[in-house]
Amino acid sequence: MKCLGGLSNSIFTELLEFVNELLPPGASLPKNAYEVKKYMNELGLGYEKILVCPNGCMLFWKDNENLETCVVCRASKWKQKESMNDMSKKGKRSPAKILRWFPLKTRLQRLFMSSKTSSQMKWHAMGRTNDGVLRHPADGMAWKTFDTQHDDFASDPRNVRLGLSADGFNPFGNMSISYSTWPVMLVPYNLPPWMCMKQSSFMLLLIIPGPSSPSMNIDVYLEPLISELKELWEVGAPTYDICSREIFTMCVALMWTINHFPMYGDFSGWSTKGRLACPICMGNTRSRWLKHGKKFSYTGHRRFLPSNHRWRMKAKTFDGTREIDPSPTMPTPDEILEQLDDLNYGYSSNVSRCVKLQHRTIVGMKSHDCHILMQQLLPIALRGSLPKKLQNVSLEDPFIIDGCIPLKESALTVFNRPSRNPDDSKGKVVDVRLDFMSWTQAHRYILFNSNDFTPFRMMHLEIMRHTVDGNHLSNDELHKRHEDQFCNWFQDYVMKMDDNGRSKLGHKVVMHSKGPMRVAKEFKRIVIHGTKYRTRNHENGKKTQNCGVSVCTDQDGPAWYGQLTRIIEVMYYDGSRYMLFKCDWADVTRDRGFKEDEFGFTIVNFSHLVHTGSRITDDPFVLSSQVSQVFYVVDERCPNWVVVVKTKPRDVYDTSEEEVTDDDEDEYFVNEYCINTSNNEAIELGIDDVVWTRNDIDGMTIETR
Repeated sequence: MKCLGGLSNSIFTELLEFVNELLPPGASLPKNAYEVKKYMNELGLGYEKILVCPNGCMLFWKDNENLETCVVCRASKWKQKESMNDMSKKGKRSPAKILRWFPLKTRLQRLFMSSKTSSQMKWHAMGRTNDGVLRHPADGMAWKTFDTQHDDFASDPRNVRLGLSADGFNPFGNMSISYSTWPVMLVPYNLPPWMCMKQSSFMLLLIIPGPSSPSMNIDVYLEPLISELKELWEVGAPTYDICSREIFTMCVALMWTINHFPMYGDFSGWSTKGRLACPICMGNTRSRWLKHGKKFSYTGHRRFLPSNHRWRMKAKTFDGTREIDPSPTMPTPDEILEQLDDLNYGYSSNVSRCVKLQHRTIVGMKSHDCHILMQQLLPIALRGSLPKKLQNVSLEDPFIIDGCIPLKESALTVFNRPSRNPDDSKGKVVDVRLDFMSWTQAHRYILFNSNDFTPFRMMHLEIMRHTVDGNHLSNDELHKRHEDQFCNWFQDYVMKMDDNGRSKLGHKVVMHSKGPMRVAKEFKRIVIHGTKYRTRNHENGKKTQNCGVSVCTDQDGPAWYGQLTRIIEVMYYDGSRYMLFKCDWADVTRDRGFKEDEFGFTIVNFSHLVHTGSRITDDPFVLSSQVSQVFYVVDERCPNWVVVVKTKPRDVYDTSEEEVTDDDEDEYFVNEYCINTSNNEAIELGIDDVVWTRNDIDGMTIETR
């Protein structure tokens, strides 16, 4: 009554009070609208409020519920107070954006608790007329194909099949107001057609708040629903069936989505715009750019006709060509993986394609690319181009010009769709035989970087200290000889033991003492923890860069910077595998290969290398788990030197366990100090007496109408 009549909470409460006065004493009718909502929650018809990042980057849900700021864009989850009067007021803070989630499990269980709906939930299997006429989705090929692929699910007709639909609407009824709210609904297709498509059968699952469309960020809002659907598909839920008077495990399958074509692109991730907009033809889409219409025209529809159809040969009636090609075929899983191998993974898009030199503009960049340009590329380009006082301000703060809008990162999360860089995504894998030098260097590095062999390294070092030669060696010379001789000593030490002694060491230690197999696997590229690495030779002819790596040897030691030359996986006889990166390392121990400029940028020179692997004592390998990716930007003003840009891959976020408070400052946009190089004084950016406007030209007054 409240919903159908559009009654407010106050009017509905007054109506309840009036009805209560008519009822005898002791009646259990709720007294106000608040109590009605409590009853609704107890009946499983309530909803949960989930706070959302104002920019739609993430949900403050589950492990992230207690965070105060978004881990992607650093925006606060609370509304910002607009005036000083509001700031002085104390009280409960208001969330910036709220997602309303209506849990699905309890509502599906209620369908089987009523005798009217419980019997209808089996109609698709027991009440449907199977005469080949398409009256219900159960008569279609998609339904039947699903049944053949999932026998266990299809064996119980009580398992629920759903369709998902989402679209936006203006809740205010005034189309002049730009506001869009997105409800997400499910349709239970177990019911007969005269029931499942009625409004009373639709299940509202989510209300995505406005004011704008979620667009490609819709996967963030769908996280609670997808999590619940996965649980109901994999585990199910114990449900009481009133008809059979038994408890069964109800499983749920999402059969398809119902949406318009633009929303199809947001749901699936396939772009429904541009040259390859057709999700059926995919790479075989035939399109033509209309020069005067400024849009794409799509052709090739006759390919779906039978091969002997007369329209295929009618050139003049259509686009002037005869159609002889067959219809596009659905790609196989192997073909899809090959397409993914050809993708250019990277820290950002190819920004060079967005540069229009003729018009001196940059267009078509995503918000993430704007962040990369403002925070990492422009500071490198501005080095030495501006007066030092202004340059320091520019490098520290993106507000370079008075009135600029802060550019925030809006990288997409991937809760439910495939990751951009799935782990262990490899290209072509070949078996190679390691030469003795590479085999020795790889084996030595593994033994010296695994905690399983620390006791043996300490034992060998103590033995060397107590030898005659060891008493006369410096500490550096002793450790160098220890590294050169440990592998051979370790093998002899284990082999001289009897079977009882070797059994105490364990199978892994014994097998590692023999060294790895001579045959290893070599890769041209690999994805580890969401980051794609590619060898330097494999990047020839490509505009993207994925060969830069950095590694810290210890907490206080220098960071080493290198270029990836080989990716190999070595295997020991106990089955242990190690992914190793062989790199050309810049000499960071001397000024000829490493330095920091006056603005704090790290610069390296790869014309001066160390540990190249040409000597057996070199150490060119590192474990893939030890490295982090960096990019090298060429600086034309410093020949042979490149600027190091440290990065973090998209879709991978540092969700630390530290508590974030309202006082924490945005690491992207606020820095505490900038250094005035003229007098070495620290200037606080936040003080009020610093004037940031120009005073070298006269101002202009503009009168408003």
